Amino acid sequence: MRWNESHTTGTALAYFEHADRTTLPVDITSVETHRLSELTAQTLRLKTDSGLLGYVSNLRDRYPGMPEDAQVDVVTFRLSAVNI
Repeated sequence: MRWNESHTTGTALAYFEHADRTTLPVDITSVETHRLSELTAQTLRLKTDSGLLGYVSNLRDRYPGMPEDAQVDVVTFRLSAVNI
């Protein structure tokens, strides 16, 4: 999930906090915009509802200025074939 950033489908570099490398090439396959208040576990492809609050909390920590009625992007990607 991202707020107030510009993402489009195609190739990109992604940063993963706990990865050995600083960035990895990815293919963004979709970008869907949703109201923060309307996110569901299904929207985020979570197995249970229990992780939803954690995702939203982490998003608020990342973007402290994000308003309550924010629209966020759910970015779906896969590692580029170079990494496989």
